[in-house]
Amino acid sequence: MSAHPTPAPRPPLAQRLRHFAVALRFWVANHVIAKIPSETVRHLFYRGAMHVKIGARSSIAMDCFLTGFATGWSLRIGANTAINRRCYLDARQGIEIGDNVNVSPEVYVLTYQHDPQSPTFASHGAPVVIEDHAWIGVRAILLPGVRIGEGAVVAAGAVVTSDVPPYTIVAGVPAAVKKERTRDLHYRTDWHPWFDTDIDGN
Repeated sequence: MSAHPTPAPRPPLAQRLRHFAVALRFWVANHVIAKIPSETVRHLFYRGAMHVKIGARSSIAMDCFLTGFATGWSLRIGANTAINRRCYLDARQGIEIGDNVNVSPEVYVLTYQHDPQSPTFASHGAPVVIEDHAWIGVRAILLPGVRIGEGAVVAAGAVVTSDVPPYTIVAGVPAAVKKERTRDLHYRTDWHPWFDTDIDGN
């Protein structure tokens, strides 16, 4: 008969209670706060309880999902940036988003993943950076460690596995450069819709 491995000892009670408290905070953020129509209330909770850095005139829409480690996570959003509804922000290894960025609905930003070749299903990750004036299309997926350059566009449904050069437009699976984007960008992504609509409150 083969020997069964000895199970790892349970963590101390104090550590389990700390992890429980963090998990409860994420549950409240994702299943209660994210459903509240008031952007002001959502932002107060994200800034205060979740320690998200949200720049002036930026917005996190309803039904966005935030995740992190009990031991730490980091989400920094610049000014005039719009995170649209139902985005998944995995900030376990850190996400940094610049100014005047548009993240379209249902985008996944991942910073942590499993190694498919690992016999133990080991995990690893790296931060994701999205620079100023980038535009991430609907249902795009950004994998761990990528940097989206200033002014770059990621087309809808693209899967980004490597860095995107500034002022390029990428598309496909995996995403590849299709064309250049103009560098004459001077808009502000100041987007604050009422309720869960596309009717801007400005």
